[in-house]
Amino acid sequence: MNQNEVAFDLIQNFPKRTLTDSIWPVLNCRVIDSFECRNDDVIVDTYAKSGTTWVLQIVDQLKRKGQDEQMPHFKSTVWIEHGLMSTEEKLKQLNEMKSPRLLKSHLPLNALNYSPNVKYIYIVRHIGDVALSMYNHFASFTQMGRDCIKWGNQMSFDEYYPIFINGQYPFWPLCEHVKSWWDYKHLHNILLLHYDDLKNDLRGQIKKISEFLDYPVNDDELSFVIEHSTFDYMKANEYLFEPPPSIMEPGHFIYKGITCRWKQVLTQQQKNDFEKICREKWSDECRNWVNRE
Repeated sequence: MNQNEVAFDLIQNFPKRTLTDSIWPVLNCRVIDSFECRNDDVIVDTYAKSGTTWVLQIVDQLKRKGQDEQMPHFKSTVWIEHGLMSTEEKLKQLNEMKSPRLLKSHLPLNALNYSPNVKYIYIVRHIGDVALSMYNHFASFTQMGRDCIKWGNQMSFDEYYPIFINGQYPFWPLCEHVKSWWDYKHLHNILLLHYDDLKNDLRGQIKKISEFLDYPVNDDELSFVIEHSTFDYMKANEYLFEPPPSIMEPGHFIYKGITCRWKQVLTQQQKNDFEKICREKWSDECRNWVNRE
């Protein structure tokens, strides 16, 4: 196989964009139609409530060498497909960002236009913990916030859980989302992280991210990055990260930041439900890595 054939084979095996619309009303996938990647872009992606803001803070701190500038996240990063502005306004916002851009997404990989030159970080979390965190997130929305996502009136956790776990409106199916990234974890520019690893070894995971992005820091700078990426720091400075008070009650965006709460909260039937779905959708390797105990 000659060089051109090798290059063509690699391109053919890159992720393809097969989804162009979102079932979640505040996501504007059409932005992706015209969004142009830059070679030094960093995109942090998750299924929501899996550590997005945490890793965005880590990357932003690595860029700043640990300097605590108290900058609100909406000024340092942009959520690519967030749909509360027109496509034209969003593209203008993205184009005006200085390089290297730090970008956020909640799209599965097959809803993005993959670029082999962009660095992607995808974070996963145990499906039970995601379910609990997601419920708290939407339970803290104001009526205006619920109207934006067409959530309607507040519902109990028992009403919410089967809707979430089965990926019904307004939620994206979590298993398909994770699988879209898992299937391409071998690519050189995709880094998969686990929420539990961030909790258990923050220093080690930050060093891993630093090496992946080629954002070097010395020991003193690393200590500051760690300090400004802890749960306690981010909770104490929650105003830097949370949505507007018109959308969400202040003080609820960064919640507990703990793992394995699902073991105490979910009923046995609810645990059985997510186990069944994960066994159907994921390989054993994927399931054991994501839903670790």
